[in-house]
Amino acid sequence: MSGIDRRTFLFLGLGSVLGGCMGTYWHGADEVEMNSPAPRTEEAAPAAPAETPAAPAEMSMPIYEDEGASAWWPDLRPIPRECWAVHPPRLARLRPMGRITRLTIHHEGSPQPNTAERTAEVAACLRLIAKIHVDQNLAGDIGYHYVIDRAGRIWEGRKLEYTGAHAGGDANDNNLGVMLLGNFDLQEPTERQKICLRAFVKLLSDRFGLGPRAILTHRELKPTRCPGDRLQEYVNRMRRTI
Repeated sequence: MSGIDRRTFLFLGLGSVLGGCMGTYWHGADEVEMNSPAPRTEEAAPAAPAETPAAPAEMSMPIYEDEGASAWWPDLRPIPRECWAVHPPRLARLRPMGRITRLTIHHEGSPQPNTAERTAEVAACLRLIAKIHVDQNLAGDIGYHYVIDRAGRIWEGRKLEYTGAHAGGDANDNNLGVMLLGNFDLQEPTERQKICLRAFVKLLSDRFGLGPRAILTHRELKPTRCPGDRLQEYVNRMRRTI
């Protein structure tokens, strides 16, 4: 699929925390610890619709990669939330997004390097992050709108119609959250993550009319290590080409 085709697809589709972000630590499938106190419950929307039914336990994972391509290019169609989530969002805790005026980049920030690349591993990681955000941080859903994994795939997180829970307090307003899996004080973002991040941020910037000053990192909004020195360095260079 050409770059133009990818952009057209996403345009149509978009219409229909100190060490890590929000204290998310991932040690494996069952062990979790927090490194920051849970924030207050997100402000409830005035009139929330009924919760949607849970996603089926078993869903086939779409395969987007073009194995015949001679040079790798990211597929900019996010893998739908329904492909990894097993619980619906808590709609009563969510607020409408409104007009998007900025974009904030994060890292996962677990205390050990993240090496997950298989879709099943990534999906399990996203489910654990979502569980922490919902059960411990009292958020309505996973805090980020999109996640980029180590293989350069984009995963849909919180639906774009809802305000995120990734930057803290009022900083979430009108703010689209993109998180990369890994701790970039401990490891480098992969080349595919960097290629994907640049292409996806350019796409989102064009879609929502965001200039370079509207592309931020978490540490530029509040005192935090996020998104790690290595990713911060890359974002500093990337913004000059957006």
